[in-house]
Amino acid sequence: MRYLKSLFLKSFVKEQIDFINPNLIRRILVLKYDKIGDMVITSPFFRELKKNLPSVEITVLASKVNYPIICRNPHINKIYIYENQWQKLLPTLFKLRKQKYDLCFEFEAGFVTRAFLLTKIINPKYVVSVFKQHGRYNLSAEHLKVYDFYTNFSPESHRSLNILDTLSVFGMVKKNNKYELFPDKKSIQFTSDFLKNFSVSSKKIGINLQGITFTGGISNQKLIDIIQGLNNMFDDLIFFILASPWEENKVERMLSQINISNVFGTYFNIDEVITFISQLDLVISVDTSIVHIACALDTPLVAIYAKDKTNYHQWHPVSKKFEVVFSKSLSDISNFKAGSVIEYSAKLLNS
Repeated sequence: MRYLKSLFLKSFVKEQIDFINPNLIRRILVLKYDKIGDMVITSPFFRELKKNLPSVEITVLASKVNYPIICRNPHINKIYIYENQWQKLLPTLFKLRKQKYDLCFEFEAGFVTRAFLLTKIINPKYVVSVFKQHGRYNLSAEHLKVYDFYTNFSPESHRSLNILDTLSVFGMVKKNNKYELFPDKKSIQFTSDFLKNFSVSSKKIGINLQGITFTGGISNQKLIDIIQGLNNMFDDLIFFILASPWEENKVERMLSQINISNVFGTYFNIDEVITFISQLDLVISVDTSIVHIACALDTPLVAIYAKDKTNYHQWHPVSKKFEVVFSKSLSDISNFKAGSVIEYSAKLLNS
């Protein structure tokens, strides 16, 4: 069966093109239905595309999770929501097919059969993709060039630059990978009201304990060590645990166990998290979307990464105000030195 699937896919391999005349492009579709952090690092793409092709109509197929990141993005004209079940997704795909897109951008890191099928159903004139790090059904990515244009292989380049590289199909070479976020007024007011409960003069530190890429996180003991270490160095600090609404019971139990008076739980939706992080003096976070949100907002950041240099090269913070602490493990993010987090946090707070 695997052999038959490989033969089937090989039948779609295309001769590669070098250039698409941007003057012939009117409608563009972007497939980006993954996680929050992935959409944050894609934000420069929409800006640079619109800056170079101001008259083009940009449509995005987004996920329910990452939709809030782009719903107010002025560079995007239309957004459709991806459904994970085919019976719910197909009506949307047929609507997109009727739009007769000139070009579709597909940003999966490897060959993904579902993404390929989406492009066949939507049927744009051209499909442009980032390089693929792996293929499928015993076929290498090099032998599965089923789209019209792929960027060059660059495993050590940041993912935001990999995505921007797709614009080279139009001859665009300038790359500004500064992230963009567009907070909503309701969340700005919510954050302002929330912070009225705390001293204006206090330095405010947000701590994100868990990620989703690697196992582990910031344990209770290391959290205590970090907070107490910084409390010993600074007189007026407030710590906020950045957690999702469904984590409230778990976090409140943890806070009762560590029993430190200047630590509070926050349980905000993604819009509220964005506006809240913009008001913080420092964010401490393991490798996850919070890292990229802090970078987009220029909030000083101490990021904790696993000792996986390939992952770090592709997903490191893009900001002028960050420090990185590495775990001793390739796959477990929890094996880091709390002392290093304290040292770098103090450095950023003092600056």
